[in-house]
Amino acid sequence: MMAEAAAKKGIKGLFCMPPVYFKPMSIDDLVNVIAYVAAGAPETPIWYYHFPAKTGVDFNMFQFIEAAEKSGKIPNLMGVKFTNEILLDLTAIGFFKDRKYQMLFGRDEELTGALATGAVDGDVSSTVNFMSYNLNLGTLYNKYDKQSRDEME
Repeated sequence: MMAEAAAKKGIKGLFCMPPVYFKPMSIDDLVNVIAYVAAGAPETPIWYYHFPAKTGVDFNMFQFIEAAEKSGKIPNLMGVKFTNEILLDLTAIGFFKDRKYQMLFGRDEELTGALATGAVDGDVSSTVNFMSYNLNLGTLYNKYDKQSRDEME
């Protein structure tokens, strides 16, 4: 199993996409698929890589997290690498169970909106990660957010 082999090599975490040919037919199927991969490296953190535009697997991610939590089958589930435009799901997961799950965002065009939710723990997207200049959007956003709160007081 690839997850087991990767864990033996010392990787720090896994991103796991769903199968794209024999797609899961339900959220419970998706939980079972991710649980199978995660079981190969039970001490290694795993994030579900949600990218429905490329995979064709488009379940409600908050319902996925609820189902995974209820099942107890993926104790090493850390969160979702969320490459989608539905910021409501992202926000719901980000604040679920007192921020238990990390939300890594992956849609460049929506980054500002995602940051505004307060639920994003990191950005993992194509353009932002390959810019030829260093623009720390998180720092700029937090600076603006602090200024806005100070002005309201």
